[in-house]
Amino acid sequence: MALATGCGSPEVSPEAPAPEVAEDAYTTAIKATWKERDDRLATERGWLTLVGLSWLEEGDTVIGSTEDAGVPLPDWSAPATLGKLTRTGTEVRFTPADGVEVSDEEAVLTEAVTLLADAHEDGPTVLTHKTLTFYVIERQGKIGIRAKDSAHPDRTAFTGVPHFDVDAAFKVSATLERYDEPRPLQFPTAIGTTEEALVPGVLTFELNGATHTLLPFQDAPDEEMFIVFADGTSGIETYGAGRFLGAPAADSDGKVELDFNTATNPPCAFTPFATCPLPPSENRLSARVEAGEKTPAGH
Repeated sequence: MALATGCGSPEVSPEAPAPEVAEDAYTTAIKATWKERDDRLATERGWLTLVGLSWLEEGDTVIGSTEDAGVPLPDWSAPATLGKLTRTGTEVRFTPADGVEVSDEEAVLTEAVTLLADAHEDGPTVLTHKTLTFYVIERQGKIGIRAKDSAHPDRTAFTGVPHFDVDAAFKVSATLERYDEPRPLQFPTAIGTTEEALVPGVLTFELNGATHTLLPFQDAPDEEMFIVFADGTSGIETYGAGRFLGAPAADSDGKVELDFNTATNPPCAFTPFATCPLPPSENRLSARVEAGEKTPAGH
């Protein structure tokens, strides 16, 4: 007896989705550090909240959103006149404008108050108006006011910093060729000043088949090293003024691991109201370091 056969087209099974490839432990750990970094940036006092940085001259200066304010603030952060700042030498006093509520950490101000700068052991004195905060900073004898607003659009719209894909090839072993004594090195900043840091020696490492060197900053031999560098991606995929990299202290043989997957943008990549160190000329790599943070969206 003949077998019955179907006359329709045979069913075609849908293509099975490609199986997900599990991340290795190293990639998972790197991505966890990225998440922690994003969380810090998004806090109420993070770099995404900056709305002002102004340097004070001697005498009285108006702070507010009025066009002629010496310390200008956006009108969504402050009234036309928030108050008056009076600088006498290194001392700064703040007097709130009539009818404007400004608080310190204890209560609403009812009279002028002296503000401690961030360089003071008990400072800074942080004043608050609604979602706005401001305080005195001191940089190489310059006295300024830094202002932040937790309702800044950059913070409320933040979805994270873009990165290159994790690539273990950019986790390299370096050797610190120590100086007899740490040497002071002067380097420029984003606000046009020059700062100085101690350099313990020269880091030498191999990357993409070539030998490279970097000068790390380190306050003490057992403390973490800090590197400000630029590379072939700077101004293209990454922030033009360079990036930061932390590294542990070198061991007794001078060995230290540099992981460029953890390279971060300086605060200046997120806001024009930050004071950032720029890479010294010795830290401008010819190689493309396609690892770590890319330029933040919109900057």
